[in-house]
Amino acid sequence: MGHDGVRRKDWHDHEVIRRDAARSGNGEQGKPFPLTDADRVDQAYRENGFNIYVSDRISLNRSVPDIRHQK
Repeated sequence: MGHDGVRRKDWHDHEVIRRDAARSGNGEQGKPFPLTDADRVDQAYRENGFNIYVSDRISLNRSVPDIRHQK
């Protein structure tokens, strides 16, 4: 029950939240991909505004940290 006496349902899928928090890899959990100085001056980066090398190495389906307040 909530503080106002209304019963609340927990709609969170705690198993999925746990699995997402355990994922690791390039770009997972919103962590930056480490770049070398050579990567930063890459011609493709200057032309396109993003690093193709890094973009090709991070998953499109990656997890982000859960920023919700704990109960």
